[in-house]
Amino acid sequence: MKLDAFFSKIRSLFVNPLLILPLFILLYALSSFLIWKKYDWNPSSQINFGMQFVVQNAAETPKGAVVFLGRSGDLGAGYDGQIFYYYSRMLSEFNLNWPKGFEENIRASRIGYPLFVSVFGWFGTWGTVFGMYFLNLVLILISWFLLRDLCGERHRIYSSLYLFSPFLLGSYSLLVCDAILTGFLVITFWFYKKEKWIWFSLFGGISILTKEQALFLLFPLGIEALSKKNGKTR
Repeated sequence: MKLDAFFSKIRSLFVNPLLILPLFILLYALSSFLIWKKYDWNPSSQINFGMQFVVQNAAETPKGAVVFLGRSGDLGAGYDGQIFYYYSRMLSEFNLNWPKGFEENIRASRIGYPLFVSVFGWFGTWGTVFGMYFLNLVLILISWFLLRDLCGERHRIYSSLYLFSPFLLGSYSLLVCDAILTGFLVITFWFYKKEKWIWFSLFGGISILTKEQALFLLFPLGIEALSKKNGKTR
């Protein structure tokens, strides 16, 4: 009985937002702290700009950004965060001038993530950097809140495990689109469960525009939603 009471107490703690949210903020702040510390506290270090792309897109690169050198032919040792960044800059300026050094058919990112970040790009290059952080964190928190609702009181602890997912933390650390996609998919699924079909369709479309792998979840859900709708009209 004492053991059951102990686990019940632990469980109640891990579903309490007053504990979970500060722990989440601490974990993500620590993640950024450890990365920024290596690069003179520069927030651009999580984007992983590669030298070859920076040289070709100097006007759109944040002044004082951390740039990874690499060797010739390896795209400057950068990572995918820079792809989303540069495409977002293109959208912020309302033009279709593809970032130099990117192949339009292979290296082009999906438009969803850059499109939402582009609003912050109206405030300049560092606005784009801020937007990448902001969108990741906000979507993780919104999707966690909706997941709590979907889990109900009995299984609410699973939503806490979601909030501390290594997958989401890894995506945030590199400012890539995986956490963005996951957030949109949870929102889409919440609308699906609530049978709000217009919003389900809207956020489903946004999810696909973020990353086409969303189809693996959305296609069967769409078929089921359509069958339910047809069943009600008969």
